[in-house]
Amino acid sequence: MGRRYQCANCPSSPEPYNLCSICELRSYRIHDPRHVFFKFDRPVHIPLQSPRPLLPLLYKNKVGQVPAGAVLNPRDPTAYLKHVLHKDTLCDIHSNQIRGIWLRCAHCAAGFDICSEAESIADHDVTHGKCGHTKHELTLFSFRRV
Repeated sequence: MGRRYQCANCPSSPEPYNLCSICELRSYRIHDPRHVFFKFDRPVHIPLQSPRPLLPLLYKNKVGQVPAGAVLNPRDPTAYLKHVLHKDTLCDIHSNQIRGIWLRCAHCAAGFDICSEAESIADHDVTHGKCGHTKHELTLFSFRRV
């Protein structure tokens, strides 16, 4: 079954909206591009279920807005990510602003935020799920109210 992604913004009861790792790359084309997904690195036998969204809507704009004149590889569905800068957060491993995929631990109350490059070297509890913010610049005001 492998890595799974569950929409954090859709009600998940009776059935959650899940994607495999291949489909998640194109989630902004097949699902609401303002939604974020929980990333599960191991099989989940009982998915998260709630009659309401697990997170509030965090993105105001749709995905894929890149600077004018930017050249993107049409075969790479994630090419736009190099243009996404999350100005309101720093990678807890590199201490730099996060560009591209932003991963936040869904368990740690203090927040554990890392970039995709830091994911493989981060010394963090592997049983914790992550919430992937890949779509667009994110405003943390809504996230802090959760």
